[in-house]
Amino acid sequence: MTETTVNGSVIVQYPDSFRIMTAEELTKAYQSDYNNRWGIVDEESHMVFCIYWNTSNKLLAALVDSKTICKSTEANIRRMMDSREYKLDGFRDLTISGKKCTGFRHRYILQDIRYVSDVVVMKKGNVCYTFYCYTREECEAANRDTLEGILKSIRLA
Repeated sequence: MTETTVNGSVIVQYPDSFRIMTAEELTKAYQSDYNNRWGIVDEESHMVFCIYWNTSNKLLAALVDSKTICKSTEANIRRMMDSREYKLDGFRDLTISGKKCTGFRHRYILQDIRYVSDVVVMKKGNVCYTFYCYTREECEAANRDTLEGILKSIRLA
């Protein structure tokens, strides 16, 4: 297992088969130049795991919970993937490093490949972390335990 500290605050463990993605790979994968992100990929299992973070003002952070942010994130992704046969599988509540989090799973098609993606939102003070994981649909069953293991490994520094 490999361990990395992301943004000086989130410690994540992942199998050695993953490698850290370059900024160029992240830009290509997510089609944006957003800088506050970190990601890993396992080419053999067709799995990507990425952490985004956003710092907001303390008042806004106090007013909005992870469930509200997660529902907004899902709505934005749904709009962006409207032409990609987007389908929401559902929401779930979970706890990561003692923090209440909310996530959702969805499916879509990109370049004739069917994908399954999990998104989980966690707040730490005025920083919101969003964990994105996607894999090819035919690899979902094989990769499910890996994803859950990565999420369970996360702890706050």
